[in-house]
Amino acid sequence: MYTRSHPTPADVLLLIEVSDATLRFDVATKVPLYAQAGIVETWVVDIESARVQVFRDPGADGYRTSFTVSGSERMSSSAMPQVEIAASELFPA
Repeated sequence: MYTRSHPTPADVLLLIEVSDATLRFDVATKVPLYAQAGIVETWVVDIESARVQVFRDPGADGYRTSFTVSGSERMSSSAMPQVEIAASELFPA
């Protein structure tokens, strides 16, 4: 499917950024760029704090909606709301 071109923002249902040492850069620099490009939803998986920052509703000035999920709190992508995962499932003990 992508032999002639890279995916466009319309092709991306969910972008997941796994962040360890670069959390500040990822949230302050990359996430706004994803919003400006029109990526519908971005999750930043914060390895150090064992939480996920969810960003939705992109606009020219960044995402209009954001929230943080941790522990047993459950989340789902807006593209597939029937599929839920607890934040803790991403961080094995």
